[in-house]
Amino acid sequence: MGYNNQIQRFFKKICIDACSPKIRLFSIQKWNKIFPKDKINGFISGRCDTRGIIAVRYSHLGNTKEMKDTIWHEIIHILMPSKRHWYVECAAQKLARNSRRGCWSKMYHKSMRDVPKVETLLRILRKSAARFNRKH
Repeated sequence: MGYNNQIQRFFKKICIDACSPKIRLFSIQKWNKIFPKDKINGFISGRCDTRGIIAVRYSHLGNTKEMKDTIWHEIIHILMPSKRHWYVECAAQKLARNSRRGCWSKMYHKSMRDVPKVETLLRILRKSAARFNRKH
């Protein structure tokens, strides 16, 4: 299954779970054309907080959980810009049901236990999505 099918399917499902924030998913190629100064070359993903755009590199993601984790990660960054990176990382892992620990959570000695449970995270994200949608 190619980029346009699998990543977009996960993105749509995640957006429904997060109460449909006005966030758009771009391919890496489209991102690099629109943001030539901020090309995503060696990175897995990127985002433009002010415009509500994310891009995810399909080839760097090994499995379904990693894809969902990366999409959640970028969406959380946009919807909750004041949260520290370890929090975003742990929340995305919890929402994606991904058990791996990222570099930020290791660096700050944090884990998924340090963020609210899934239901609470979704409630917070839905409120943030409503606020984001009013602004955009």
